Amino acid sequence: MIRLSGREDREEICRQFGYKAADLLGSDQVKVYQLTAEAGAKTKVEELSCGENGFVVPTFNDALDRIMDEAYAIQE
Repeated sequence: MIRLSGREDREEICRQFGYKAADLLGSDQVKVYQLTAEAGAKTKVEELSCGENGFVVPTFNDALDRIMDEAYAIQE
């Protein structure tokens, strides 16, 4: 919704998929934090910045990459 809010053709896309203007989000309306386990039962909390296409969440993306690699290997 962040990416869509920045597109010039957002009204057309919203009509196509049934979204309303209130469904769109600006990057200033959202905060994302990544929690990473560290030694000694501690957790590192890191605020992630929003790019043009939304948030990049390394822990999520890394896990998704591993799952996709496994799926491709199984399908070969």
